Amino acid sequence: MTEPTNKPRRPLWRRIFKWTFRVVVLLVLLALLAHSVWNYIATRRLSAELDRIRQAGEPTTFGELAKSVKKSPATEDGGPYYSAALELVRRDLRQRQDKVDERLCPDPNHDYHPGAQLLEEMRALTEEDRLALEMLDRGAAMPGCNFDLGLRFGISPAMTRLSPARAVVRACSRRTRLLAFQGDGNAAAESAVASLRMLRMFDNQPMLIAHLVKLACQSLAVSDIEIVLRYSRPSPEALARLEQALRQAEASFDLRRVFVTERVYALEICRSAVLARGEVVDPDENYQGPEMLPSGWWAGPTIKTMTVGLLRLDAQFIELAGKGWPAIADGLPVMGRGKTGSWPFNGFAEIASAGFERSVTMSGCLFGTLRSARVVVLIERYRRQKQQLPASLEELAKHFSQELPLDPFTGKGLIYRQEPGGYVVYSVGDDRKDDQAAELGRTDWGVRIRE
Repeated sequence: MTEPTNKPRRPLWRRIFKWTFRVVVLLVLLALLAHSVWNYIATRRLSAELDRIRQAGEPTTFGELAKSVKKSPATEDGGPYYSAALELVRRDLRQRQDKVDERLCPDPNHDYHPGAQLLEEMRALTEEDRLALEMLDRGAAMPGCNFDLGLRFGISPAMTRLSPARAVVRACSRRTRLLAFQGDGNAAAESAVASLRMLRMFDNQPMLIAHLVKLACQSLAVSDIEIVLRYSRPSPEALARLEQALRQAEASFDLRRVFVTERVYALEICRSAVLARGEVVDPDENYQGPEMLPSGWWAGPTIKTMTVGLLRLDAQFIELAGKGWPAIADGLPVMGRGKTGSWPFNGFAEIASAGFERSVTMSGCLFGTLRSARVVVLIERYRRQKQQLPASLEELAKHFSQELPLDPFTGKGLIYRQEPGGYVVYSVGDDRKDDQAAELGRTDWGVRIRE
């Protein structure tokens, strides 16, 4: 019988390497299993969200979004003229334009009279943009607008259209104010109408960033109207056209559609990044934007989970926006908090929620200013007919046999107050406190007219 031989003990480093290798393999297998489970769960959740959207008959692609918009005949489309205006506006004069625009912001609480030098600079800049303004006026004369921001090519190409759009509105603002300072009220009012009607170009694809640009342009147009009424005297006919333009701008103020479009864009980004054909959502042939998120099998569940959070967030804001004002303001304090997904991947949605809330609040404030401007124009029409200011908004409504717009934050009438040398119409703003219009544009939002 032979004695068993003792095997030589392996070196310590080989034993460490062996167990390290086994642990690494085990961890990799567990990671792959966890990734697969996570991807399965994320895919199921995303599919459920998409099914819910489709069952509601709402768009999930830019192609479907485009089909939901009624197109105007080519002979009635102002879009090509607006496109030409964007190409012709002189943005190379930005430094000169900024210097002039900084001096064209009179305080609504004090009198302001531009000097001869400023008026001459305004004339020169208006002449430089004459062709762009001519295209703007032609577009405004058209009853429809099929303008395409080009969001299907991604946000960067769309920004190349949003930036010159603001430049065109600023050029129109300079012209409007120049005409008002010169006392040509009718021409100034028509210029303000053209500026308001140009805002239609943002309505077909009103993503949040486009909506915010529209609000900025709208705010500038309302400031122009204040200057027109303060420094010139438009005819009753010109005022009627201006009031109609303000009414149309108010009617196009659709926050629900803004968040529907924002949701479509979130889906397009997700699609372009990680969703393969047939996996969850088929790619949209109308979308040609660049991949804006990391792609690959490893990124799939992360992007899908983040997308689910954004879709749930958008769903909340879409539902809220559908209730109208002031229910929108009432529901804002409880929006988006911890309801958008699984931590930590709901962090992006939580950040977006804060931005959404701020955007909605600012929209309400500027909406109140827009409605105030419409009431102010009606007051001026009343004054042309009666040679005096109305004693109250009830008297104004009775005279024109129409309901006046309400304060978006209270659901009650806007505040109208006569002051020494003029009057003011305003909304109380998001704090819902009447601060006596001491600082318009800060706590209260509206229009002040001084004689």
